[in-house]
Amino acid sequence: YGGPAGLRRLVDACHAHGLAVVLDVVYNHFGPEGGYLQEFGHYFTDRYKTPWGEAVNVDGPKSDEVRRYLIENALHWVHEYHIDALRLDAVHAIHDETATPFLMELVDVVGRYATDLDRRVYLIAESDLNDVRVLRPPALGGLGLHAQWADDFHH
Repeated sequence: YGGPAGLRRLVDACHAHGLAVVLDVVYNHFGPEGGYLQEFGHYFTDRYKTPWGEAVNVDGPKSDEVRRYLIENALHWVHEYHIDALRLDAVHAIHDETATPFLMELVDVVGRYATDLDRRVYLIAESDLNDVRVLRPPALGGLGLHAQWADDFHH
């Protein structure tokens, strides 16, 4: 489809016409078969199950590296391709019992990076639970994402 250079040209062309670019990213699963990521690190946990198999390890032993990998991926799209928003697939399948949930950390890190770049970057959650906590600011007990994808609408 044009590779990395083609994607950069597409984003630049969209921006030249006043259009923002939203990229769909999947941090909640890597699929039930055909992947070998588990052979290289502690990317998954058997403590939780998802419709796609074992959950991504964002709150268990050795999860710091997994969280960093996912956050650096988000920053990569923003920095390298000037993506304006990330649509986060099925955040209800990101199981996280830490004091600072992964999604809250992602909002914080991406927000600070966008501020440093003097631009806005939006994080849009798809959540089958339609939980208002996803959108509430952290000061009010929420995760602080900017919007929620209405997946029910297209169904």
